[in-house]
Amino acid sequence: MKVSKRYYPHPVLSTFSDDIIKGHFETNLNITTSRAFYTFDVNCSLTNIDMLNYIEEKQAYYVIHIECSDTRLRQVFQSFDSHFSFEIPSDKLNGKVEVTPFILAAKDIRNYSNIEFHADYTGLTFSVVKGDVLAIDEGKTFDAVKEKDDLKHIPSIFTVGKAQDSDKIPFDVDFEQTNKIVIKLSKSNFEYYRQLAQNNETAQILSSILLLPALVSLLEQIKSSDFEYEQFEEFRWFKVIELRLKKLGIDIERKNDLPESAVAIAQKIIGDPLSGGLKALFENTVQVEE
Repeated sequence: MKVSKRYYPHPVLSTFSDDIIKGHFETNLNITTSRAFYTFDVNCSLTNIDMLNYIEEKQAYYVIHIECSDTRLRQVFQSFDSHFSFEIPSDKLNGKVEVTPFILAAKDIRNYSNIEFHADYTGLTFSVVKGDVLAIDEGKTFDAVKEKDDLKHIPSIFTVGKAQDSDKIPFDVDFEQTNKIVIKLSKSNFEYYRQLAQNNETAQILSSILLLPALVSLLEQIKSSDFEYEQFEEFRWFKVIELRLKKLGIDIERKNDLPESAVAIAQKIIGDPLSGGLKALFENTVQVEE
């Protein structure tokens, strides 16, 4: 969930208001990944004495709210300790994940007060109920790009469709969609593809014919002087390719020069479908001759 400036019925410790004039609440979040889980290690820093007392008395606790729009996951994790950790299964997160730290009331507090209230609240107390916000830190986001999306599932970031302008262009690539690279085929080519795609033996051949030139086209764009990283950085398919490139020692955010030709790198990204495709063709040809 995105933290936005808003008014609460009681003073809240935050960076966007002076309800509580002294003290701060900051969260340091370290995220590690494995094939099975995302592990979140949380370190909270709180310097407001009264707020610390509420937590020590278990009337308030630290909370991390996790939200992933792709998987529709919304989950909260709470602790009375400033340092805690938790895990989320990898298949529960995908794409952009929003992480928001809070301090919430752990129970109803009838006379909520803080010695560092702004002067406007001098002498006042407030009634807060369990779950009410007492402090907010700035929200953070990260991209959950799964390992399984890396090499083995590179084809999952492509989709093949029929071009709208019929048979004018036999093959084209659309990089403007946020989730997948769209390979557009003419009507006749799409019909060939649709039938061939049903045969597992032709999968590597199709990769060579369609995916490889699409990747080469993308890498040539990245190499060009007018390439703008910011244009693609939020696209899901781009994150998958960027991750694979980083594993090859290529950081396109810092530098758009490629150490090898676009053709050579494209084959490394996709796993050399040409060799497998040629082998399959050869074996099928030999079987036919026999």
